[in-house]
Amino acid sequence: MRLDEHNKREAILLLISQMNPETLTREQITKVVFGAETEVDDGTQSGDCIFVFGGKNLDRVWKAVELYKSGRAPYLLFTGGDRFGEWEQPEAVMMRDEAIKMGIPAESIFIETMSNHTKENIMASLTVLDRALGLQRIHRLLLVSAHGHMRRCQ
Repeated sequence: MRLDEHNKREAILLLISQMNPETLTREQITKVVFGAETEVDDGTQSGDCIFVFGGKNLDRVWKAVELYKSGRAPYLLFTGGDRFGEWEQPEAVMMRDEAIKMGIPAESIFIETMSNHTKENIMASLTVLDRALGLQRIHRLLLVSAHGHMRRCQ
């Protein structure tokens, strides 16, 4: 008997609710925190744009540049504001500048500088993407963030 997507999710939730935290395996913990293996990038699918969530850690920039240079997408979108005025420079500007230093052409980079948290990264970026590419023409975005942050990004 095949389970439809809704029933699969209910079955997974049921299993999670029955798990004993003291006996969880590393694989079970990884699935709970990061999702199923099908949600993880397999390294083969291209996208229309590489969407980089705001953050001060340059690892995100380095990964995005690696994806861009390997031909996974023709554009980069860096997101992130000035953290409610706490920082002199928006995160997106800092990330863009680093990507340019690494050889990415400025015309391949979009930035969104108004957001202050994950939800705003997404909402404010919709306007940037619509103006730059047209939302109706976007089929896949490659998301880049930190491991612990990815569940909030989905």
